[in-house]
Amino acid sequence: MSAVLLALVSASAEVHPHTGTLRKYTHAPPSRYGFSLAGVADEELRQSSPVVRPIPGQRFMSVQDIHCSEDVVWKTVNDLDRYPKMVPGVTHCDTYKKKKTVTGGCVAHARYRIWSGFPLEYFVRHHFEPLKRCMTFSLDYERKSQLSDMVGYWYVEPCADRKWSRVYFSSDSAVPYWMPPTARGFMLRTVQSKNLAWVEKRCNELTGFTGVRRDVIKRRVVAAGLIGIGAWRLRATVSKRGGGPDVE
Repeated sequence: MSAVLLALVSASAEVHPHTGTLRKYTHAPPSRYGFSLAGVADEELRQSSPVVRPIPGQRFMSVQDIHCSEDVVWKTVNDLDRYPKMVPGVTHCDTYKKKKTVTGGCVAHARYRIWSGFPLEYFVRHHFEPLKRCMTFSLDYERKSQLSDMVGYWYVEPCADRKWSRVYFSSDSAVPYWMPPTARGFMLRTVQSKNLAWVEKRCNELTGFTGVRRDVIKRRVVAAGLIGIGAWRLRATVSKRGGGPDVE
């Protein structure tokens, strides 16, 4: 047990033992991964919780509409040094290397510390390409992380009305063999269920959006339900009376 605790709290500048065991994401639209939103209405994507669907390769992709421009979403996602204030479970995140790409994007390396029942430290390389509306990330294999491996993907596109942006997220992790199953499950569930909530919250802070449109949608749904119930009761009453209204 003491050896495990020592490994957890010690930061290492050693090279990672491998250069990746998980298949990495590429800068491609979600459809290239076999992802489809067929049968999903816009209102369902605007309910403050993501739609999560499987994609080939035993992975999942989450998608949610956020009331802001693409630029606001990317400003939030790329603000790595602010992650401890925004992302649940992240206790420390600092950028130690950053460079621009010839296409106007950037590659940023950051050190993360998270708490998922145990403290974990790992190093991540983020590659953002705005022309492709995409960011991919994976471990920085030039440094030794306490995660065995991790890869991930962000994609943002404007909705038809240009007032909302559709945000896609997917990731895959290989956790250390010594991590207890309860901590491992907690970490994976957190990544899947909360990966877009913090983005929406921060974007709303930046734009001042209060979610009024969502409330309107919900009220309309409730009102439609009440109208339907009222109509059903009226039909039931007429039926019990032995017919409809008199017709001249």
